[in-house]
Amino acid sequence: MLTLQDYHLTLHDVANHQPAYLETVFSLANGHFGVRANDPITGNPIAGTLINGFYETAPITYGEAGVGYAKAHQTILNLPDFRHINVATTTGHSFTSSERTKVDLDLATGELTEHYTLQTR
Repeated sequence: MLTLQDYHLTLHDVANHQPAYLETVFSLANGHFGVRANDPITGNPIAGTLINGFYETAPITYGEAGVGYAKAHQTILNLPDFRHINVATTTGHSFTSSERTKVDLDLATGELTEHYTLQTR
């Protein structure tokens, strides 16, 4: 018999804890928007919010014409990262590093809950 806990994916359920792997496993999308589960404090060069079905297009130039060749290429549009946040102490020192300590993805509701330990330098 399945319980509600069976519909949760946590850090303990995955063997690889490398950031790039976790960003993919815990990514979220609703069919319209999608985000990678990157670290919201330190970010990632490819972090962003993707819009489904919205592409930039540009013509493709070939050396010679051919039947069936694509006429344009499409690149999915990446908006600014909605997950990125700036956190500072009461004295104004920004937290510059973080460690993901707990993750819970509720597969029944699509809710992602994360816990981080933050540090200043």
